[in-house]
Amino acid sequence: MFEKSLDAVKNFFKTRRIGFYFTMVAVILAVVQLIIYSIAFNDVLYVQYRSTAAIVCSSLAIVLGVLLSCTRWTERCAPAAVALLELLAFLFFIRDGYWYFTTQFFAGVTWTAIVATYYGYLVSIVMFVVILALSVASMYLKQGKAPEAKNTNAEEVTA
Repeated sequence: MFEKSLDAVKNFFKTRRIGFYFTMVAVILAVVQLIIYSIAFNDVLYVQYRSTAAIVCSSLAIVLGVLLSCTRWTERCAPAAVALLELLAFLFFIRDGYWYFTTQFFAGVTWTAIVATYYGYLVSIVMFVVILALSVASMYLKQGKAPEAKNTNAEEVTA
């Protein structure tokens, strides 16, 4: 029983290509980003800038990215789902943090203002951009190898 499961897992990863791994790295980074975002914006001073919609979209991106990557029929949809939902999460993040950005950069965008920006914003922005780049790149890469066709003919073709 255990050996069959182990063989199935080995076979699953043998049939994966680089696009699958790009998608999984994007999903793992989305998990990290979601944890950092949830911790950073749980602070009393910044809880008003937390976006529940961004958290929901990121969570859906993680779940759909994993679930859609598991089958051969839906694996091509996984990077698009991650990209779309993470883009929505990023837009909700910007929408709910808009007033923070307007007060932070009121005097203009300077290095002093960027360095003084709350770490939750800086890390989240960098993570969102990296996740979006990986998921968009993985849309153009193959997710899995085509299954090998088995010869059902009893006769061999000889030349």
